[in-house]
Amino acid sequence: MQESQYDARMRTDPKGREKKQEKKEDLKQQYPEWLDAREAARVLSLPLSTIRRLTREGKIPFKRFTPRNTRYSREEIEKWACKQPGS
Repeated sequence: MQESQYDARMRTDPKGREKKQEKKEDLKQQYPEWLDAREAARVLSLPLSTIRRLTREGKIPFKRFTPRNTRYSREEIEKWACKQPGS
């Protein structure tokens, strides 16, 4: 029995992870000024949960491209951090 292309693809990359990772890397190269929550947390030296809470409360500048795709402008969050008390 001959294996279909779909079966071969699913065996080597069951969830299309390689393609998703490539797409993510391409977007990062095209738009280096836009950070995801994890990168924003690293830039600001804050826990990821704090970034998510600040986003939910609308206290940090962000842009929501889709319901599950929230990004942070590196320039805007650095300005925001400088304006915060104690910084």
